[in-house]
Amino acid sequence: MMNRNQEYQENIKNTIVSKRTVMVDKAFHYRCTTCGHEEVMWLEKGLENFGRPGHQPVPFSISCKYKGCRGFMNHVDFHKDLYLGESRPLKKGESWFEYDYKNPSGCGDPHKMWLKEENKNA
Repeated sequence: MMNRNQEYQENIKNTIVSKRTVMVDKAFHYRCTTCGHEEVMWLEKGLENFGRPGHQPVPFSISCKYKGCRGFMNHVDFHKDLYLGESRPLKKGESWFEYDYKNPSGCGDPHKMWLKEENKNA
């Protein structure tokens, strides 16, 4: 069993090293209607914060790019959605919806959702 310091060090080791630290506080489950691939999509802080300034929703359906599939992934298993309460840094290999800082009334952007495929060796 890890103590708090070991857990903190492990989280730092698994945090994505990028131009900025992506902080997430929720996760939704998505499943492809064509190939059945499932993906946990983390939500950058500020997404799906109903009733708060700067709220942005995330899409119900997104494109599936798993192994060349061109189907659609839908938000499923709502009872499995995760709400952390506090935000934490995104870890290597995790997919996420990005908050649109240029358009505060926009929609969460999944264009970086396949980071997992691009950063296998990160």
